[in-house]
Amino acid sequence: MTAIKHNEVQRHLKRLTQDADAVPYPVYLLYGEEVLTKEALQTVLNVLMPASARQYSYETWEGSPENVFAAVQRLNTYALLDGGKVVALLDSPLFSAAQRGTALSESIRQEQSTSGDACEILMSALSDKFPDNHYLIMTAAAVDKRRRLYKVMEKTGLVVDCSVPQGDRQA
Repeated sequence: MTAIKHNEVQRHLKRLTQDADAVPYPVYLLYGEEVLTKEALQTVLNVLMPASARQYSYETWEGSPENVFAAVQRLNTYALLDGGKVVALLDSPLFSAAQRGTALSESIRQEQSTSGDACEILMSALSDKFPDNHYLIMTAAAVDKRRRLYKVMEKTGLVVDCSVPQGDRQA
């Protein structure tokens, strides 16, 4: 649906909440600098649910491929309270570029196959839709915009670019 910069998050979500016909995005991808990502995560959480409801309706998971299936299961179960549910997969490596090379060790091959399975599970869950008022938030240090998972996330949800230009050139 939308890809925006980190400094537009507050304005974009405010516009979304003020419009009576607007529905919050089912999935959010926040990537880039850790400090900016955490700030954007708090902004999104403040819009999706009040702080008082987070004790029972907000779950965080490490973004490793092994946790994706469990997080999707938790997202598809109904919330304890009436307000909905938010599941966050933090620091996910699923969006980074795959390692290439001729001499791959067995552990790297196993990690890539697990990551591929997790991507398929996630894409399947996104196409099946989540229950009403259930949201997925994912954070990552970097993304490869050529990956199919990134393109699916961009199509179904809100992508927030929290990266900062680096180097000696002025952006």
